[in-house]
Amino acid sequence: MLKFILIAFSLLCLLLSNLTYSFAQDEKTGFDEMFAIFTEEEIVISALKKPQTVLKSPAIMSVVTARQIKQMGFRTLVDVLKIVPGFYVSMDETGEREIAVRGVLDDASQKVKVLIDGHSINDVWRGGAMWNFNDLPVENIKKIEVIRGPGSALYGQNAFLAVINIITKDTEDIDGFQVTTSGGSFDTQNYNLLFGKEYGDLKISGFLDYFDTQGFSKKIEQDTLFPASFSKSSGRSQNRKEKTDLNLKLSYKNLEVKSKYMKKRREDYIGVNDALNDESILKDTYIFSELTYKLSLGDRLNITPKVYYDQYNYDPFFEQRPDGFVDPFGRLHPDGLKGRLRLKQRTIGFDNQINYKVFEGNELTFGFQYEWIHQGDIHYGTNFHPVTFAPLPFVTDFSNDLPFTRRATRQIWALYLQDEWNITKDIDITVGVRHDHFTRFEGTTNPRVGVIWRFLENAHLK
Repeated sequence: MLKFILIAFSLLCLLLSNLTYSFAQDEKTGFDEMFAIFTEEEIVISALKKPQTVLKSPAIMSVVTARQIKQMGFRTLVDVLKIVPGFYVSMDETGEREIAVRGVLDDASQKVKVLIDGHSINDVWRGGAMWNFNDLPVENIKKIEVIRGPGSALYGQNAFLAVINIITKDTEDIDGFQVTTSGGSFDTQNYNLLFGKEYGDLKISGFLDYFDTQGFSKKIEQDTLFPASFSKSSGRSQNRKEKTDLNLKLSYKNLEVKSKYMKKRREDYIGVNDALNDESILKDTYIFSELTYKLSLGDRLNITPKVYYDQYNYDPFFEQRPDGFVDPFGRLHPDGLKGRLRLKQRTIGFDNQINYKVFEGNELTFGFQYEWIHQGDIHYGTNFHPVTFAPLPFVTDFSNDLPFTRRATRQIWALYLQDEWNITKDIDITVGVRHDHFTRFEGTTNPRVGVIWRFLENAHLK
């Protein structure tokens, strides 16, 4: 039904809009365009939380624009990240991608902070964002800014190895409708709609994407680690995926609203315990909304308060071992090892950033952030005892019996301060510090110092 609605809506947009076709030859070609991610004149906002060129940014950065994404043929976020220096992309047993930065790889890429238009999308359950957003479509991306290295002094938790800020397209970048459909191998279908329009002071832009595929199914002849009863080998990997992605931005004068909805249903590629299976289904839903007001008081003072709400729903069904599995104690599990976990996480937050120009060449940034995080609605059931692994006749609810199924709430307070000073024409210095306090353990303080020295006309040192 959703496919039919998307197709019908796409055709309606085509009929109602004036279609123009333009064919132009890009001015930059070959190596100039390929290595443009190292340009120093690109305007970025991630390093200082304000507009600045890459050259004057105190961080080591890479920037990939929408034009480069299109010319290189990238289709998802993870495709783009593969070309960032120091980044390496791998695939876990469920089929999702993880990012290693400078040789460091951890579960769910939890040491990499990922933002969409400055809003963090790292979920609290695993700490990372790539599990949910590695396959983010690129049609709505204006550019991707990557800080290679720690960014905790401004961004707090998770910003240990890198910060990735995905900037989506604004109304002026679209100015109309764009409808795209595509298909491919493994019954792959993709439909998306990109729109943006201005009505006086009101600006509205959005993006709708639907993706469905049976996925590549690899023949696995033998499990080299476990005996036959531990896995369904010989067999095939499972890689079907269905995903809906919606992005909406509204702005009126100094007020801006940003919202995102992502729902994904997919199979477990190899198996959560590296045991081939054909019954596992993983479901994820991520929602966030953010309200921002930009207030300017004269030429020196800018205040940007924002409130936001995030919700993450996780609902997987795992087949951990196949029917007829015999455990190490010789016990037969006729229906294998199966389990289900459901949970909801909610985050309510407030952030107030203040930029004050002390004098020409010196600007102070300071702010306060608060988050209330709650994990609840947790349900956990298995057809085996979670402690003794004794077989059970059916899936039994253990939601009230295990420590990790209890409801939990935590709060985070943070203060950050940064001073950017152009000491001379050729020397810039940035000094900053951030303190985060968590209700469940003591706080952490992260300082930051950055120096830029332009010792030659075309050379600089950071």
